[in-house]
Amino acid sequence: MTVLRTALLLFTLCSLLPLYGQGKFQVRFYHEIKGYQAILYADNEEYTPISSQLTLQLIGMKSKLKSGDTVVLSPRTQRQEITRFNPINKGKTHFHYKTLSNYGDTRIKHYDSLYIYSLPFKQGASYAVGQGYNGTRTHQGIHALDFAMPEKSPVHAAREGRVVFVQDQHTTHCYRPECAKYNNEIIVLHEDGTFAQYTHLYPQSAVVEKGQYIEKGGLLAKSGNTGYSSGPHLHFGVYLHRISGQKVYLPTYFETHSKERTLLEEHKTYRNK
Repeated sequence: MTVLRTALLLFTLCSLLPLYGQGKFQVRFYHEIKGYQAILYADNEEYTPISSQLTLQLIGMKSKLKSGDTVVLSPRTQRQEITRFNPINKGKTHFHYKTLSNYGDTRIKHYDSLYIYSLPFKQGASYAVGQGYNGTRTHQGIHALDFAMPEKSPVHAAREGRVVFVQDQHTTHCYRPECAKYNNEIIVLHEDGTFAQYTHLYPQSAVVEKGQYIEKGGLLAKSGNTGYSSGPHLHFGVYLHRISGQKVYLPTYFETHSKERTLLEEHKTYRNK
Protein backbone atom coordinates (compact mmCIF):
# COMPACT_ATOMS: atom_id res chain seq x y z
CA MET A 1 0.00 0.00 0.00
CA THR A 2 2.86 2.39 0.78
CA VAL A 3 4.41 1.81 -2.65
CA LEU A 4 1.12 2.49 -4.39
CA ARG A 5 0.54 5.71 -2.47
CA THR A 6 4.03 6.90 -3.37
CA ALA A 7 3.50 6.16 -7.05
CA LEU A 8 0.21 8.04 -7.08
CA LEU A 9 1.74 11.10 -5.49
CA LEU A 10 4.81 11.11 -7.73
CA PHE A 11 3.07 10.69 -11.06
CA THR A 12 -0.04 12.81 -10.65
CA LEU A 13 -0.37 16.21 -12.30
CA CYS A 14 -3.36 18.54 -12.31
CA SER A 15 -3.68 21.68 -14.41
CA LEU A 16 -6.58 24.07 -14.94
CA LEU A 17 -6.69 25.94 -18.23
CA PRO A 18 -9.14 28.89 -18.08
CA LEU A 19 -10.62 30.15 -21.34
CA TYR A 20 -12.60 33.18 -20.28
CA GLY A 21 -10.91 36.34 -21.43
CA GLN A 22 -11.78 38.44 -18.39
CA GLY A 23 -9.71 36.52 -15.86
CA LYS A 24 -9.08 33.18 -14.22
CA PHE A 25 -11.81 31.00 -12.85
CA GLN A 26 -12.18 30.71 -9.11
CA VAL A 27 -12.03 26.93 -9.41
CA ARG A 28 -9.62 24.40 -7.93
CA PHE A 29 -9.14 20.72 -8.74
CA TYR A 30 -7.31 18.49 -6.27
CA HIS A 31 -7.13 14.87 -5.20
CA GLU A 32 -6.78 12.87 -2.03
CA ILE A 33 -5.27 9.43 -1.60
CA LYS A 34 -7.28 6.98 0.49
CA GLY A 35 -5.73 3.55 0.68
CA TYR A 36 -5.41 2.21 -2.88
CA GLN A 37 -7.83 4.80 -4.21
CA ALA A 38 -7.46 8.41 -5.36
CA ILE A 39 -10.48 10.72 -5.22
CA LEU A 40 -10.65 13.80 -7.43
CA TYR A 41 -12.50 16.83 -6.02
CA ALA A 42 -13.21 20.36 -7.18
CA ASP A 43 -14.11 23.63 -5.48
CA ASN A 44 -16.09 26.20 -7.45
CA GLU A 45 -16.32 29.65 -5.88
CA GLU A 46 -18.04 31.17 -8.90
CA TYR A 47 -21.74 32.10 -8.94
CA THR A 48 -22.17 30.18 -12.18
CA PRO A 49 -21.70 26.52 -12.99
CA ILE A 50 -18.32 25.72 -14.49
CA SER A 51 -17.90 23.05 -17.15
CA SER A 52 -14.62 21.14 -17.17
CA GLN A 53 -13.49 18.65 -19.78
CA LEU A 54 -11.11 16.10 -18.29
CA THR A 55 -8.24 14.53 -20.16
CA LEU A 56 -7.17 11.37 -18.32
CA GLN A 57 -4.13 9.16 -18.60
CA LEU A 58 -4.49 6.01 -16.52
CA ILE A 59 -2.05 3.13 -16.10
CA GLY A 60 -3.21 0.20 -14.02
CA MET A 61 -6.22 2.23 -12.88
CA LYS A 62 -9.82 2.82 -13.92
CA SER A 63 -12.41 5.57 -13.57
CA LYS A 64 -16.12 5.86 -14.29
CA LEU A 65 -15.25 8.96 -16.31
CA LYS A 66 -13.79 8.57 -19.78
CA SER A 67 -11.05 10.82 -21.06
CA GLY A 68 -12.73 13.73 -22.82
CA ASP A 69 -15.87 13.66 -20.68
CA THR A 70 -17.21 17.01 -19.45
CA VAL A 71 -18.38 17.47 -15.87
CA VAL A 72 -20.34 20.44 -14.56
CA LEU A 73 -19.34 21.97 -11.23
CA SER A 74 -22.19 23.42 -9.20
CA PRO A 75 -21.85 27.09 -8.27
CA ARG A 76 -20.51 28.04 -4.83
CA THR A 77 -19.65 24.43 -4.00
CA GLN A 78 -16.68 22.88 -2.19
CA ARG A 79 -15.36 19.34 -2.35
CA GLN A 80 -17.61 18.24 -5.19
CA GLU A 81 -16.52 14.70 -5.97
CA ILE A 82 -15.62 14.35 -9.64
CA THR A 83 -14.40 10.77 -9.94
CA ARG A 84 -12.41 8.00 -8.24
CA PHE A 85 -9.31 6.35 -9.61
CA ASN A 86 -9.17 2.70 -8.58
CA PRO A 87 -6.30 0.26 -9.21
CA ILE A 88 -7.00 -2.62 -11.58
CA ASN A 89 -4.19 -4.86 -10.29
CA LYS A 90 -1.24 -4.83 -7.94
CA GLY A 91 1.24 -3.68 -10.59
CA LYS A 92 2.38 -0.20 -11.54
CA THR A 93 -0.28 2.50 -11.14
CA HIS A 94 -0.29 6.00 -12.54
CA PHE A 95 -2.89 8.68 -13.14
CA HIS A 96 -2.63 12.07 -14.76
CA TYR A 97 -5.42 14.56 -15.38
CA LYS A 98 -5.80 17.90 -17.12
CA THR A 99 -8.88 20.13 -17.26
CA LEU A 100 -10.19 22.49 -19.90
CA SER A 101 -12.88 24.74 -18.43
CA ASN A 102 -15.40 27.42 -19.29
CA TYR A 103 -18.31 29.23 -17.68
CA GLY A 104 -21.79 27.69 -17.56
CA ASP A 105 -23.08 24.30 -18.61
CA THR A 106 -21.44 23.96 -22.01
CA ARG A 107 -23.53 20.85 -22.78
CA ILE A 108 -26.79 22.82 -23.07
CA LYS A 109 -28.57 22.35 -26.38
CA HIS A 110 -32.07 23.53 -25.45
CA TYR A 111 -32.94 26.91 -23.94
CA ASP A 112 -36.00 29.15 -23.71
CA SER A 113 -35.91 30.46 -27.29
CA LEU A 114 -39.38 32.04 -26.92
CA TYR A 115 -38.52 34.20 -23.90
CA ILE A 116 -39.51 37.86 -24.46
CA TYR A 117 -36.83 40.30 -23.26
CA SER A 118 -37.30 43.88 -22.15
CA LEU A 119 -35.31 46.57 -23.91
CA PRO A 120 -32.17 47.19 -21.82
CA PHE A 121 -32.93 50.81 -21.02
CA LYS A 122 -35.40 52.79 -18.95
CA GLN A 123 -39.13 52.91 -19.61
CA GLY A 124 -40.20 55.57 -22.09
CA ALA A 125 -36.72 55.92 -23.59
CA SER A 126 -36.06 55.37 -27.30
CA TYR A 127 -32.79 54.33 -28.95
CA ALA A 128 -31.76 53.14 -32.38
CA VAL A 129 -30.07 49.83 -33.13
CA GLY A 130 -26.80 51.03 -34.60
CA GLN A 131 -25.62 47.54 -35.48
CA GLY A 132 -27.85 44.49 -35.53
CA TYR A 133 -27.56 40.76 -35.97
CA ASN A 134 -24.79 39.73 -38.37
CA GLY A 135 -23.72 43.37 -38.73
CA THR A 136 -21.05 44.31 -41.23
CA ARG A 137 -18.60 45.76 -38.69
CA THR A 138 -18.04 43.79 -35.48
CA HIS A 139 -21.13 41.55 -35.47
CA GLN A 140 -20.30 39.39 -38.45
CA GLY A 141 -21.72 35.94 -37.84
CA ILE A 142 -23.12 36.72 -34.39
CA HIS A 143 -26.53 37.66 -33.00
CA ALA A 144 -25.73 40.77 -30.98
CA LEU A 145 -27.13 44.29 -30.83
CA ASP A 146 -25.56 47.74 -30.43
CA PHE A 147 -27.90 50.37 -29.03
CA ALA A 148 -26.87 53.95 -29.85
CA MET A 149 -27.08 55.22 -26.27
CA PRO A 150 -25.23 58.35 -25.08
CA GLU A 151 -22.74 57.97 -22.26
CA LYS A 152 -24.24 57.73 -18.78
CA SER A 153 -27.62 56.48 -20.03
CA PRO A 154 -29.18 54.03 -17.53
CA VAL A 155 -28.78 50.36 -18.46
CA HIS A 156 -31.47 47.98 -17.19
CA ALA A 157 -31.64 44.19 -17.06
CA ALA A 158 -33.47 42.75 -20.08
CA ARG A 159 -34.12 39.55 -18.15
CA GLU A 160 -33.93 38.41 -14.55
CA GLY A 161 -30.92 36.40 -13.40
CA ARG A 162 -27.76 36.12 -11.33
CA VAL A 163 -24.97 38.66 -11.84
CA VAL A 164 -21.85 36.54 -12.41
CA PHE A 165 -19.35 39.11 -13.63
CA VAL A 166 -18.84 42.84 -13.07
CA GLN A 167 -16.05 44.89 -14.62
CA ASP A 168 -16.31 48.68 -14.53
CA GLN A 169 -12.90 50.12 -13.65
CA HIS A 170 -11.54 50.69 -17.18
CA THR A 171 -11.44 54.12 -18.84
CA THR A 172 -9.65 53.21 -22.11
CA HIS A 173 -11.26 52.73 -25.50
CA CYS A 174 -10.17 52.36 -29.12
CA TYR A 175 -11.57 50.84 -32.28
CA ARG A 176 -9.11 47.96 -32.40
CA PRO A 177 -9.59 44.35 -31.21
CA GLU A 178 -6.76 44.65 -28.70
CA CYS A 179 -8.87 47.14 -26.73
CA ALA A 180 -11.47 44.46 -25.98
CA LYS A 181 -9.55 43.74 -22.76
CA TYR A 182 -10.75 47.16 -21.55
CA ASN A 183 -14.45 46.38 -22.01
CA ASN A 184 -16.45 47.35 -18.95
CA GLU A 185 -19.08 44.68 -18.73
CA ILE A 186 -21.78 43.05 -16.65
CA ILE A 187 -22.78 39.45 -17.33
CA VAL A 188 -26.02 37.91 -16.06
CA LEU A 189 -26.79 34.18 -15.94
CA HIS A 190 -30.41 33.29 -16.74
CA GLU A 191 -32.48 30.39 -15.43
CA ASP A 192 -32.18 28.44 -18.70
CA GLY A 193 -28.37 28.57 -18.65
CA THR A 194 -27.96 31.40 -21.15
CA PHE A 195 -25.87 34.47 -20.42
CA ALA A 196 -26.52 38.13 -21.26
CA GLN A 197 -23.69 40.63 -21.68
CA TYR A 198 -24.00 44.38 -21.24
CA THR A 199 -20.78 45.87 -22.59
CA HIS A 200 -18.88 49.20 -22.94
CA LEU A 201 -20.29 50.51 -19.64
CA TYR A 202 -19.32 53.84 -18.15
CA PRO A 203 -16.42 53.64 -15.65
CA GLN A 204 -17.40 52.89 -12.05
CA SER A 205 -21.12 53.01 -12.82
CA ALA A 206 -22.18 49.48 -11.82
CA VAL A 207 -24.83 49.41 -9.10
CA VAL A 208 -24.87 45.59 -8.80
CA GLU A 209 -22.34 43.14 -7.39
CA LYS A 210 -21.17 39.70 -8.44
CA GLY A 211 -23.54 37.13 -6.95
CA GLN A 212 -26.51 39.49 -6.74
CA TYR A 213 -29.88 38.47 -8.20
CA ILE A 214 -31.32 41.14 -10.49
CA GLU A 215 -34.96 41.39 -11.46
CA LYS A 216 -36.09 42.06 -15.01
CA GLY A 217 -35.96 45.82 -15.53
CA GLY A 218 -33.60 46.36 -12.59
CA LEU A 219 -30.88 48.99 -12.91
CA LEU A 220 -27.42 47.61 -13.71
CA ALA A 221 -25.14 50.51 -14.62
CA LYS A 222 -24.71 53.37 -17.11
CA SER A 223 -23.81 53.03 -20.77
CA GLY A 224 -20.42 54.22 -21.91
CA ASN A 225 -17.67 54.02 -24.50
CA THR A 226 -15.04 51.70 -23.04
CA GLY A 227 -13.00 48.90 -24.56
CA TYR A 228 -13.31 47.92 -28.22
CA SER A 229 -15.63 50.72 -29.24
CA SER A 230 -15.89 53.37 -31.96
CA GLY A 231 -18.29 55.56 -29.99
CA PRO A 232 -20.81 55.58 -27.13
CA HIS A 233 -23.22 52.65 -27.25
CA LEU A 234 -24.44 49.59 -25.36
CA HIS A 235 -23.53 46.19 -26.73
CA PHE A 236 -26.07 43.52 -25.78
CA GLY A 237 -25.98 39.83 -26.58
CA VAL A 238 -27.34 36.53 -25.26
CA TYR A 239 -25.22 33.43 -25.68
CA LEU A 240 -24.24 29.96 -24.55
CA HIS A 241 -20.66 29.01 -23.73
CA ARG A 242 -18.95 26.02 -25.31
CA ILE A 243 -16.04 24.12 -23.81
CA SER A 244 -13.80 25.25 -26.69
CA GLY A 245 -14.18 28.86 -25.54
CA GLN A 246 -16.69 29.71 -28.27
CA LYS A 247 -19.73 31.85 -27.52
CA VAL A 248 -22.85 30.78 -29.42
CA TYR A 249 -24.92 33.96 -29.77
CA LEU A 250 -28.70 33.54 -29.86
CA PRO A 251 -31.47 35.61 -31.48
CA THR A 252 -33.83 37.08 -28.89
CA TYR A 253 -37.34 38.50 -28.94
CA PHE A 254 -38.12 41.86 -27.32
CA GLU A 255 -41.23 43.63 -26.16
CA THR A 256 -41.36 47.23 -27.40
CA HIS A 257 -43.80 50.11 -27.09
CA SER A 258 -45.59 48.99 -30.26
CA LYS A 259 -45.15 45.21 -30.29
CA GLU A 260 -45.43 42.47 -27.71
CA ARG A 261 -42.84 40.27 -29.45
CA THR A 262 -40.37 41.22 -32.16
CA LEU A 263 -36.84 40.71 -33.41
CA LEU A 264 -35.02 44.03 -33.51
CA GLU A 265 -33.67 45.32 -36.81
CA GLU A 266 -30.61 47.39 -37.60
CA HIS A 267 -31.07 51.16 -38.00
CA LYS A 268 -34.55 51.11 -36.50
CA THR A 269 -35.46 52.99 -33.32
CA TYR A 270 -37.34 51.27 -30.52
CA ARG A 271 -39.10 52.70 -27.50
CA ASN A 272 -39.37 50.92 -24.21
CA LYS A 273 -42.99 50.76 -23.10
